[in-house]
Amino acid sequence: MSVSCQLLMSTVEKVAPKQLAEDWDNVGLLIGDSAGQVSKVLVTLDCTPAVVDEALEQKADLILAHHPLIFSPLKQVRFDLPGQKQVARLIGKNMMFYAAHTNLDSSSLGASALMAESLGVREQEFLSSGYKEQLYKVTTFVPEAYASAVRLEMSKAGAGGIGNYNECFFQTAGTGTFRPLDRANPFIGQVGKLEEVAEVRLESVVPAKNLDRVVRAMLKAHPYEVPAYDVIPTLNSGSEFGIGRIGYLPQEQTLGQLVEKVKSMLGGCSVRVAGSLRQKIKKAAVSSGSGGSLVKKAAFKGAGVFIAGDISHHDALDALEAGMAIIDPGHYATEWLMMENLQTYLQQQMQREKRDVEIVLSNVKTEPFAFM
Repeated sequence: MSVSCQLLMSTVEKVAPKQLAEDWDNVGLLIGDSAGQVSKVLVTLDCTPAVVDEALEQKADLILAHHPLIFSPLKQVRFDLPGQKQVARLIGKNMMFYAAHTNLDSSSLGASALMAESLGVREQEFLSSGYKEQLYKVTTFVPEAYASAVRLEMSKAGAGGIGNYNECFFQTAGTGTFRPLDRANPFIGQVGKLEEVAEVRLESVVPAKNLDRVVRAMLKAHPYEVPAYDVIPTLNSGSEFGIGRIGYLPQEQTLGQLVEKVKSMLGGCSVRVAGSLRQKIKKAAVSSGSGGSLVKKAAFKGAGVFIAGDISHHDALDALEAGMAIIDPGHYATEWLMMENLQTYLQQQMQREKRDVEIVLSNVKTEPFAFM
């Protein structure tokens, strides 16, 4: 049984909300209909012609990619130009395309977080902080007998998360009053009569990305015809998100030892190295994809090595001058493990919700370079 594309989008955006994307990025549903039905999803890093062929062979309804297929505004859709051919083919085959790019990079499933965790980096912080989550206080008033049911549905929709705790609510007992008017259909009480009801004031903190979903869940579970509720923005913020990670290694290592760990972590890939292999490293910075723009920040924050892809000649020279080594596994190698984790996450979510949707990982290797 298929599910709506919107449900899959919402599932991705629970962990990688679009607010995390950089201003220049283009994320979300780029081709297709959010109400379209999806039975099979193909997860890939890039949408190349070979990946489109694979999606058609697999009878996938949606391609979920890291890199956006449409990035700059299109002035035409040509069947004979690179990139645009894929757009035309997907439209012609009524196939949908969704991109999770810098929003996924900044999420808990991002490759930087995964690499830092694999290397055992401690006391982590972001190389570049980009977004602090807005928090809201949601308060509603519920008859005592229904408080648990409303609280449960709000929790399932994403209310009540504080740090490493969930289902964090506060409730107080009180008396609610109301007088149903002529056209009312009251759950409790009679038209024209002032009612006094034993109610519970139920309140919790909700991050911005979950706000609409929590309010809808609360209204659906609430027994009253017209529930009373408040949504109040708070001055305290929630989780912080950003690009790249930096912190301390579990123990001091040489650059040579760290090179071997990085190669093993990324599946035995080849790497470019700048710096002495005997150099002692205590503090490491990591970033997925193209890390050139973060070289100076990594050096300023005291990293002894920066592990990232697409480091240019001049960025490497700047790093060495600052006393920081470089390990460059390339763009593809630093990002592919992230797509494996995204596939696993989606599979688990669909199974948990008993949704019959197949989430498959592309077998097409989109690394454009061969290392000779």
